[in-house]
Amino acid sequence: MEKLVCSFSGGKTSAYMAIRLKQEVKDKEVVYIFANTGQENEETLKFVDAVDKAYSLGVVWVEAVVSPVLGEATGFRRVSYESACRDGSIFAEVCAKYGIPNSAFPHCTRELKLAPITAYLKHIGWGKGDYLTAIGIREDESRRAGKAGCVYPLIDWWPTDKQDINSFWEDQPFTLQLKAQVVALEQELVRVRSELVLAKAREWEFHRESGKAREMD
Repeated sequence: MEKLVCSFSGGKTSAYMAIRLKQEVKDKEVVYIFANTGQENEETLKFVDAVDKAYSLGVVWVEAVVSPVLGEATGFRRVSYESACRDGSIFAEVCAKYGIPNSAFPHCTRELKLAPITAYLKHIGWGKGDYLTAIGIREDESRRAGKAGCVYPLIDWWPTDKQDINSFWEDQPFTLQLKAQVVALEQELVRVRSELVLAKAREWEFHRESGKAREMD
């Protein structure tokens, strides 16, 4: 049986894709997985938990375990809605090791999402090339599709646009509420950036003072 990983980002589109996969795909072994970054809005975590329970998806919650040792790969730990990190510490660990992510160094997604998912799949015996990853990109976003090793059910299997997604969730007893997410993430990024800058400044000051002390000796 073919293996398929459903990458559940926590948004309405990927949730809809997960539901369609659960209800309609019977010829594949599907793992539904959510990688919590520790930066998620509480409403996202509630939504993932609600969708999982309502549709019996069996979502696997994972988080990155970041090694401080350069060259040592990021691992994973399994968590739940109740035990999921909410304090931003995982993101801070990634920033401490690799620096603040930016367009030139997009290691945030790599370390917080892809690495723990890959580590979990390896743990259950799913190696590279053994499976495809289902990505929740809609037909009206098709320019973003085309990554190797991925399939796009909402483009190729069940062509779906944004209105289809909104209409589906309007008919459900619950949906995703994310009014303050962008503001919260921006504030957290500023906080972490400030802490890292201060830490670097203290480290620089320590080395400078140590150098002065050696010169006096």
